Amino acid sequence: AVKAYTVETTNSWFSVKASEDLDTSKWSGATPTKEEDAEVIDVDTGANNPALYTMPAQSKPSATRYRVTGNMKVTLNADVPENTVFGETLPKAALVVVAGSPNNKWYAWHLTGASAGEWVAMTGHTPAENETYAVAIELTDTTVSYKVGGTQLRTAEGSATLSTIGGKSLSMVGLAGYGSFGDFGALGFDSFEVTATISDKVKADMGIVGEIDSAALNKVGANGLTKWESIVLGLPNAETVPYTAPVQTGDANTLGFTIGAAEIGKYNASGANVTVEVLESSTPGEGFTPVSEQRQTAGDSENNYTATVTPDSSGVKYYKIKIKFQ
Repeated sequence: AVKAYTVETTNSWFSVKASEDLDTSKWSGATPTKEEDAEVIDVDTGANNPALYTMPAQSKPSATRYRVTGNMKVTLNADVPENTVFGETLPKAALVVVAGSPNNKWYAWHLTGASAGEWVAMTGHTPAENETYAVAIELTDTTVSYKVGGTQLRTAEGSATLSTIGGKSLSMVGLAGYGSFGDFGALGFDSFEVTATISDKVKADMGIVGEIDSAALNKVGANGLTKWESIVLGLPNAETVPYTAPVQTGDANTLGFTIGAAEIGKYNASGANVTVEVLESSTPGEGFTPVSEQRQTAGDSENNYTATVTPDSSGVKYYKIKIKFQ
């Protein structure tokens, strides 16, 4: 049966590998440390003097939401921090683990005003001391939400979002407390619905394990595409890499290009717009610039993801296709 799924388009902002040498030019505040050949960044500092990593503004993608991710080794706080723990500079978002009986608990920070905020007890995931968890903090203009190990944290009332002020104007990632942190980074993303027919065979072909849901479809396959992108393109599986393929146009002065291995309408996918952009260069492997594009709604086989260009007769040209999802 055809079913609607919420999927994401993402644009990478930056990524920091904890195993690599620290780029001191991008850090300020407290000084983070890293032992030789270690896979983590060590921090020993108060919340009012964090180790601050400056996010590269020039590579910030345009998006309605942003997600900051990182790997955090849990060190327990004996008590819930004071709302004044950060001093005068308040963060848009923060997470801490507080020791408890019978269970430890996550506390999430949110802004209640331009110069005030508070910690909120969160449910849905129980942290253990010295365990490392993948943390994701998602921000819109007015809200912040938190996921740990892929699990959505919620307030005692069941809300997945807290308030924040100017949520998307991010500039730094702060590491504080006594403990270790792994890789971290950020991306911009937008969500929308795609409908598709996903049978048990398609599920197996796409390497989807467990329930077919938004989380499974947003995972990246071996071909570098999310599972839903492979389905929208009509690829046979999540390992097949799409390629540039020539097509006949019926016009001696026009070249046609399409996405090789794609089969439009194969899974009755609809709801996503796909733009096929042709790029041209005089040098193989570099200097490519856009010369033509064709936008098409998934499921519409009229153009079969094909774009045409009028070749430049001044010399040898090289072409490649860029696939954009919207």
